[in-house]
Amino acid sequence: MLGALLKEKPNRPARLLDVQALDAGVRLCFSRLPKAAVLEETGAFVMLFAVEPADAQQGVLSLPSGGLASWHLSERSDGMQLGFVSLQPLRGSWSKDPDNSSCIRVDIFMAP
Repeated sequence: MLGALLKEKPNRPARLLDVQALDAGVRLCFSRLPKAAVLEETGAFVMLFAVEPADAQQGVLSLPSGGLASWHLSERSDGMQLGFVSLQPLRGSWSKDPDNSSCIRVDIFMAP
């Protein structure tokens, strides 16, 4: 019994805890930072996260340049996908949130 308590648990994927739409992006908070990948398609910006599946979410952002961008967080077989699309080409960047080390901020802007 004691051995079962002390045995190391297998690594479980991180969990998505919270999603907040911001002025020109989205803030995602996790149980711990997951592995992530960025895919930049023509006119779209996509991030993939190795996390446990969570509920799908979506919204619309009003970008500082005056344009609109739609975002959609959806489940994949290997985690979650966060995608941004617009009528004009988009660029994106992401960074750790300075206020919480388990959160990231994804910022979207129109491509030049």
